[in-house]
Amino acid sequence: MSIWLALDYWTSITQESYLLVSAIILNTSWQLESITLVIDHCSESHTAGNVYHQVNQVLSHWDLDRCQVKSLCTDDAGNMVIAVELLEKQHVLCMAHVTALCDSRTKRMWH
Repeated sequence: MSIWLALDYWTSITQESYLLVSAIILNTSWQLESITLVIDHCSESHTAGNVYHQVNQVLSHWDLDRCQVKSLCTDDAGNMVIAVELLEKQHVLCMAHVTALCDSRTKRMWH
């Protein structure tokens, strides 16, 4: 079984922070499955070390072997980039985040 993870933090309108970890799994029948592993309220800061720790907790909770994780998809925030390096996995940039950044930069350029 191979696993690809996607991670994202966001802040609610009430200024509460949340972490989403979702997985795409290639099962033994060569079928892709998508699952949300956790949406968790986070009171800790989003340092690379905390991200690393939280990902390991999620993998442990779901009894997933870190060796099965092929890559992690995140935005290009420094904490996420470093966390993926700490996890010793391939980093894949989230195209939705990249597109949103391009759109916001283009709007600033033309206004």
